[in-house]
Amino acid sequence: MALAIDHPLVRKYALQDDSLQEFIKRAEKLSEDSKEGYLLRQIKAQNPMTGSDIPVYVAPYVLGGYGYGAVMGCPAHDERDYAFWHENQPGAPVLPCVEPMDKSAGPFDLPFTAKDALMSKSTGEFKGMSAKDARIKITEKLQKGKLGGQKIQYRLR
Repeated sequence: MALAIDHPLVRKYALQDDSLQEFIKRAEKLSEDSKEGYLLRQIKAQNPMTGSDIPVYVAPYVLGGYGYGAVMGCPAHDERDYAFWHENQPGAPVLPCVEPMDKSAGPFDLPFTAKDALMSKSTGEFKGMSAKDARIKITEKLQKGKLGGQKIQYRLR
């Protein structure tokens, strides 16, 4: 997960963390496509589906004025998230949750971004579902638990 430089949590922790203050100053000069991030060691997010901890970073590419100023990364299935993960977590495993429907093609490379995918790496009730069907079921489960829902948001530039 990555937070914008001007996110309220980032501002709060910057008051106590000199290294974070230095990163914020340096980040203002980084290019828009920079993958440099700052790990907020004091906090973790939690995946509501698995309960697993997720590291929280400050990243210059996250826009504070868009949405909530926070984005959830998926390094196994998005090229930019994959690059960010490898820059900030070198050597740490990338855990895919989907794989190609056609397994006869052999091993697949990450990031795996095909839409036609199978939830074979997933555990629990979504294992074996197509990624398309799993997205619907996961959204329904999050809505029931009042943890999220489906939303389409457009951004015009």
